[in-house]
Amino acid sequence: MEERLRKEQKDLHDANLIQRTLEGRISSLEEVIQERTQKLSTQIAKDIMRDLRKKKANYDTDTVKLVKSFNKFIDDHLAVMLAAEELGGPVVGEFLSVDETNLETGFNTQGKTRRLKDAQSDGKRQRRIDEIWGQRYERDQKGKEPWDEKTAAAAEMRELTEQLLNSLVEADGGRNDGYVELERESAAARFLVRSKVAHFHPKDARRLRLVDFGRDLDD
Repeated sequence: MEERLRKEQKDLHDANLIQRTLEGRISSLEEVIQERTQKLSTQIAKDIMRDLRKKKANYDTDTVKLVKSFNKFIDDHLAVMLAAEELGGPVVGEFLSVDETNLETGFNTQGKTRRLKDAQSDGKRQRRIDEIWGQRYERDQKGKEPWDEKTAAAAEMRELTEQLLNSLVEADGGRNDGYVELERESAAARFLVRSKVAHFHPKDARRLRLVDFGRDLDD
């Protein structure tokens, strides 16, 4: 009996020793796992940040290219058509192109080009530009390039687009709802609406807002 008791006590001692050894090993492994997990999390965070920086760099590059292409489209095609519409000529898009020389003579009440001999003097032409686009554009362009109807229309389109973009980015769902107050309903504004890029406020046609395509996708 005593011998059996001693054997069981020895077995219990060995079992306790094994248990403590296993517990120590498990604790050591847990520390290693935790340390590796922390390192892995840190590395993952670094990888995410590096990927985000790369995407931002690519986005910035694409944005610059897009702005250059947009400005080229305005200068080469859109500006002269916007100017023609402002002068009473065809609506933008009605014809594929408009002869820039037609801006000098203007258009009659039927929207047809006036004869060259009916062209206005430089003074009257300048007053006409100021009446439509305002003198602020002339001050902005002073010393940069000749000021005419096409240049004024291009400047107005760029300014309006920039205002709309900034207003949409800063929109907070409250008072600043992304709308821009228009001084007048310009050909540039009408073109953006017809292109379904922007829309007027349902209760106030003096307010214009870009269509938030991103929000539609999120919804």
